[in-house]
Amino acid sequence: MSIEEMDRLAEEIDKMILDILLPARAEKKIGEKDFEKLKGILNDLKIRLSDAPVISRKLSGILFFMYHYRMKQSLLM
Repeated sequence: MSIEEMDRLAEEIDKMILDILLPARAEKKIGEKDFEKLKGILNDLKIRLSDAPVISRKLSGILFFMYHYRMKQSLLM
């Protein structure tokens, strides 16, 4: 997987995060369709990145943001 492909996926994930997180904060519910799409992309990434020697900075930043946000939310509950 090239760095350009990783950056493209990072941008796609970033757009989806807004669609998922904003309603989650305001209404305390997640759009099932958006969440399933995100899970599919993340599962694909897991497979494609397993043998990648490097990961793009943009993609790693997005993934860290998602992890950090989720950890923060779980501590607040």
